[in-house]
Amino acid sequence: MKPSFQMIDVGNKPIKHRIAVASGEIVVGAEAFALIRDRKLPKGDVLMLAEIAGIQGAKKAYEMIPLCHPMGLDMVRVFTELLPEVNALRVFAWPRCMQKPALRWRCWRG
Repeated sequence: MKPSFQMIDVGNKPIKHRIAVASGEIVVGAEAFALIRDRKLPKGDVLMLAEIAGIQGAKKAYEMIPLCHPMGLDMVRVFTELLPEVNALRVFAWPRCMQKPALRWRCWRG
């Protein structure tokens, strides 16, 4: 019986320059948005923390996502954009490396 999932063998994949980009939006209430925008949350700058946490998430994706290959990243950029018209934040993750496996998991975790 064939298993319903398996780790993919990337041994024959060529080493390539790989780049991935992911983004998502987080909608918050007007009061929370103002605190984030003005960087006045009691625990500190949530935008800076989100960017650092996103980088750490990309670096540790293989530990958190089943069947994800470990990968040495050359660079990960995570940045946020404020969307005041809808009280939202747009978060972007952009990892880059010279590796065999794909980068999409690092984007999603970042």
